[in-house]
Amino acid sequence: FRGKDFNVSINTSKLSVKAKRCLSGEDKPITFLEGKLVDTILVDESSWTLEGGIMTITLDKKAKKFWTAVLEEDIEKYKIDTELVDSRRRIDEYDDATQAHFRKMIFDQNQYHLGGPTADEILGKTKKASNIPGLPPGVKYTDNNSKGGDSNKSETPELPPGVEYIDKKTLDEAEKGKK
Repeated sequence: FRGKDFNVSINTSKLSVKAKRCLSGEDKPITFLEGKLVDTILVDESSWTLEGGIMTITLDKKAKKFWTAVLEEDIEKYKIDTELVDSRRRIDEYDDATQAHFRKMIFDQNQYHLGGPTADEILGKTKKASNIPGLPPGVKYTDNNSKGGDSNKSETPELPPGVEYIDKKTLDEAEKGKK
């Protein structure tokens, strides 16, 4: 086979690979691959090549996340175990909202292991005892969810962008422990 012998169709949500002509003994061209993609792709950034009798199809995913399969029809038969995929990626490669979410999760996990309050508890977004040990100096616990009101209640200060209450030494030790 050569590239001109194939009809490859790559759409935003569908993929098909068919032979253009019938093979000997066949009454219609063979369909090698056809189906709906698990998620959408960027068509202009996707391509295919045929070298040494092997077709390579490169799909540029719109959402940069792991797929459990390529085609919806194959999820059960060819399910990809995303736990086995090397997912190490630098946090600064993600958008700002995702970075903030990751940092909050890391902070909350470290606080849990240290027995300290979570970010939501510090900022008063959960109903927890108002005397939380380990609060940074100058930060007061305020339960913004409580009903009724004390108009003199102090407000929890907004954290400036990039400021987090994460113990770097603990994070570094945890990172070394993973290696």
